Amino acid sequence: MTSKFKQKYDMSDWCTSNELLQGNAEHSRDTSHSTRQEARRLINDTDNFTVWTQHESNCKLADRIDDINEWKTFLEKNLVDINKEIDALQFYKENTELSLETAKNFHNKTIECLMVRENREGIDCVRDKVEEELHKDVEVIGSIKNHLQQKLNACFEQLILLQETRNELSNDLSDKHHALGIDSKCQQFNNGNCNQLTTQLISTSIPKEMVTFEKWRSFSEKNKNRAEAAIKASQNVRNQIYATLEKTKNDFEYKKKLTDYAFRKRINETEQVQDELKWQRQKVAHTRLECRSLRRNVELCQDNPYRQLSQEVGELRLTVETLLEKHQKAEVAMQKLLKDLARIEKDSEIKSKSLQLDNQCLKIRENAYKSLNTITQNNMSIGHGENKSNICERQVHFLDQSLSSMSSETAHNVKKTVNHDKTIMHSTYDCDYNRFAPKRTNDLQRMINIKESLYA
Repeated sequence: MTSKFKQKYDMSDWCTSNELLQGNAEHSRDTSHSTRQEARRLINDTDNFTVWTQHESNCKLADRIDDINEWKTFLEKNLVDINKEIDALQFYKENTELSLETAKNFHNKTIECLMVRENREGIDCVRDKVEEELHKDVEVIGSIKNHLQQKLNACFEQLILLQETRNELSNDLSDKHHALGIDSKCQQFNNGNCNQLTTQLISTSIPKEMVTFEKWRSFSEKNKNRAEAAIKASQNVRNQIYATLEKTKNDFEYKKKLTDYAFRKRINETEQVQDELKWQRQKVAHTRLECRSLRRNVELCQDNPYRQLSQEVGELRLTVETLLEKHQKAEVAMQKLLKDLARIEKDSEIKSKSLQLDNQCLKIRENAYKSLNTITQNNMSIGHGENKSNICERQVHFLDQSLSSMSSETAHNVKKTVNHDKTIMHSTYDCDYNRFAPKRTNDLQRMINIKESLYA
């Protein structure tokens, strides 16, 4: 059986190996000691840095919470003021609408009064002081309606602006309440409540929707300034509406009193005239009755004069009623006569125009067959009355030839007319042309009147 021999080391190798192990152990101990010291220092530095950084974060969170609370207080105050202003402006808006409705109603009533007064008849249909005041009422009320409508539109626009501002404030306050809750919760976190801390790693990159602190402050300040400006503008609108409503009230009262005074004055005048017309014929009897009513004691008896005066008053009343009835009938007859007269005058004007046109045509025909000298001489002779007898004689000769075919009564009337026409022509053509030109202008009307009197 064979056996292997183990390797044998020298004593020097053994010593060297022990020294090497001892050196490595000492080096490892030194390295471990340095590492422990550095770790202890790092722990202390890290602990100090963490505590200080956390303290700074807490301070900044506290400052942020204070800023949010400060702006939240401002915005809440503005929101309360805006709500009060909206309620006040809504109240003024309702009053303005009521005043506008009253103005429209008053305008319609004024127009109705004017239409009612158009039913007056005869001489009473006059443009008196009452009608002037009613027309002024229409103008004044129209102006008041326009002013009220303008103020109502301004009030409506201001209400919309206030409501938009309130919505902006409400949204901003809601965001600030939410941010305040988050920051307050973050301020409560510390190293002692580790179970509430998250272990997720959050990216420190800035999101796109995140704004700077200056923009945040500018946005809050803008909302605050906008709310204050809206409140101030609303107060100005309310002051203007108040002034307009007071002026409208004063104008209404002034015009109402003025128009009512004109109505009462006119009614009093009309009643006085009516009473005067009604009792004019009864003054004597009524005066006697009034004087005899002053008798005293037993002398105030129903004697014969009292009964006679009472009977006289009754008869006078009936007489007045009868006269009024006859007066109405006379008015109807007069209106009919006036209509007939108007038709006659219109027909007379038509016939005058026809006669003028026929004379003009006759002159045109004469001018076509006579020379200028002959026409001038004839006009001069007619103007001085030299041919008057020839004209009249030719007319009489022409009528004598025509009378043979007429009845005796008609012929007699025609002769009377011709004789009067001759008289008119003599009176006209005997006059000087220039001095008595107005006399000739009325010849036609006089001829018509004479003929009407003859045939009447």
